Amino acid sequence: MTSFVVEDGTGLDTATSLVSVTFADDYFSLRGNTAWAALGDSVKQTHLVLASDYIEYRFSTMLVSLRLVDEQALSFPRDLVVQFPDRVKKAVCEYAILSVAGTLLSEPVLIDGQMVKRKRERFIQVEEEVHYEINRNGKFIPHPIADALMAPYLRKGGRAIR
Repeated sequence: MTSFVVEDGTGLDTATSLVSVTFADDYFSLRGNTAWAALGDSVKQTHLVLASDYIEYRFSTMLVSLRLVDEQALSFPRDLVVQFPDRVKKAVCEYAILSVAGTLLSEPVLIDGQMVKRKRERFIQVEEEVHYEINRNGKFIPHPIADALMAPYLRKGGRAIR
């Protein structure tokens, strides 16, 4: 069974989280978040892993620079980021609390196997209008605080050059 391993800034190949429970506890305590404090450590670890995974799914192809070590499990640390950034750790915390609330990822609405961007129905007159999503990244819900924390580490235009 895989254990909870926090990235220490050296590019561990076994890391499962970018943030320790202690860091997250301090982060949320300072902000008066009692919902996080009420969770057990194993639940906190689960949500920190989910938040770290989310950063991988959403941002790994958009990050500035390259991984520090080819074999590292997570996208941080990066070769041009001198220190492992607290902003990224704070973003993990924000994504983790969203994960606790169940609002980190949305399940796409599909009609005939295509992702729906918008659907409108009128009942006075029988009318239905469906707009399909072209951009597959539409599955990510905007999370303004956490997304803003990640922004300095993203390439302009959203694609990494490898």
